[in-house]
Amino acid sequence: GQILELAWPKERPPLPCAVNAGMYLATTQNNRFFAGATFERSWKSAEPDLSTCEDYIRTNLALFSPSFAELPL
Repeated sequence: GQILELAWPKERPPLPCAVNAGMYLATTQNNRFFAGATFERSWKSAEPDLSTCEDYIRTNLALFSPSFAELPL
């Protein structure tokens, strides 16, 4: 699957632990945030495909918090 690496807001404390509930969320030590993953049945390349994963991941992020879906890359 693919993941997005997003900017975590400096005013928010980091997540205390990773979340894995249909997708996963994890903050890093440098105010970054990983969200994923996709499941692609027609996988053809190991290259990242932002057009395939971004809408899917952001839609699922909005289920956790609408503001998570708006975080910048």
